[in-house]
Amino acid sequence: MSFRLLSRWVGSICGAGRPRAVRFPAAGTETRRYTNHALSYDQAKRVPRWVLEHISKSKIVGDADRKHCKFKPDPNIPPAFSAFNQDYVGSGWSRGHMAPAGNNKFSSKAMAETFYLSNIVPQDFDNNSGIWNRIEMYCRELTERFDDVWIVSGPLTLPQTGSDGKKTVSYQVRTCLSRLAALSGIMTHSVCLMPFSAVSIEHLVGCQSRGCRDGYCKELIF
Repeated sequence: MSFRLLSRWVGSICGAGRPRAVRFPAAGTETRRYTNHALSYDQAKRVPRWVLEHISKSKIVGDADRKHCKFKPDPNIPPAFSAFNQDYVGSGWSRGHMAPAGNNKFSSKAMAETFYLSNIVPQDFDNNSGIWNRIEMYCRELTERFDDVWIVSGPLTLPQTGSDGKKTVSYQVRTCLSRLAALSGIMTHSVCLMPFSAVSIEHLVGCQSRGCRDGYCKELIF
């Protein structure tokens, strides 16, 4: 999907009166859109580079229930470039949502799409059920203060500095995990949040690299 089509998708969610100029990072090999999120998919690592989603008061309530959802390969991605559930079996990593299921209670389809493995990264179990879960709840709390909340999230693989001063990312290769090995090193996550009406999408995406020091942007890095 082209960035132009993705921009139109954002516009359809925003409605009238929102900024027209929408740009997205050029990094990533595949940009895809879904009912309530869009992502840049890394075909080599088989995980998203970044995920963009929109939430509001009306989207975080509804009848959609995650008990009816299952993790599954994204049907839009060829098997040669897709992750599979067996990649996680015995790996020591959990399947971590970027766009959370709980942000999409308004639509069973939107919630089911968050369980596509294109929206999932290998995540430490304690991190996934602990601080990352609290970040997701914080995002939903922001809908009490703002009409529109846009979230950009994604995995970071940070190197370790050895005694020789060289930086490396190391991992243990397990059966089936080699697909996800590139992201099995030091994993952290960052998410940047703000009311959409305050700034443009271009700023929202770019603030991750600027360190969110503009005064009205809340930075959460773990």
